[in-house]
This record gives sequence, structure tokens and C-alpha cells, in this order.
Amino acid sequence: MKNRTLHTIIKTLIAGGLFLASAGIALAQSLTSASAVVYYITNLLQIAVVPLLLALGLVYFLIGVLKYVTAGGSEDKAKEGRNLMIYGIIALFVMISVFGLVQILLNTFSSGGAPGFQFAIPRLPSSQ
Repeated sequence: MKNRTLHTIIKTLIAGGLFLASAGIALAQSLTSASAVVYYITNLLQIAVVPLLLALGLVYFLIGVLKYVTAGGSEDKAKEGRNLMIYGIIALFVMISVFGLVQILLNTFSSGGAPGFQFAIPRLPSSQ
């Protein structure tokens, strides 16, 4: 029963995200410049999709922690909670790593990076 509720919440969040994305695509039809469309899509990804995925990964990890702590000596529930924590950590690691790799590639091969997708990376002071 609890898994059905979690799956229903996840499906609702995904449907809401798709609704927002479809509305954004419909609004992008009125733009004339291709760069404006790219700018709008990167802003949509930065504002809606990426934080939502990171939040879902964090919630998945925290559900695993909760199941592990409330196992009450049951080895099966503790194992299920441990597996959820491991999968949550792996998901967060992969998402953050891909985001970092994209930023490195954008900063390396692009003059200014993608508009709206800037990430503040601390720079070492130059000795001039």
C-alpha cells in the first residue's frame, strides 16, 4: 500500500513536470530566434527539471534512511532501507556528476557557456 502511494506521488510529479514542459514548448512557438528558444529551454531545465530530479533523489534516499531506522530489528526491512539509501546516493552522485561534466564541457568549448545555465565555479586568483 505504501509503495502505491509513493508511486502515485512520483507519477503526479512527473505529469506536472511534463505539463509545465509542454506549456513552455507552446509558448516557445511565438519566439522568432533559435537562440531565444534554446535560452528558454535551458531556463526551463534549470528552474524546473534539474531541481525536481535532485529533490526526488534526495527524497528517495531519505525514505531509505527512514525505513532503515524504523526497521526495529527486522533484517528484511533493514536490507530494503539500506538498498534504497544506496540507490539514492548513486542517483544523486550520477546527477551531480553529469551536471558538473556538462558545466566543464560548456566552459571549455563555449565562449560564454549556455545562457541561463551558469554555475559559479570559484576561480583561483591569478598572479599578475
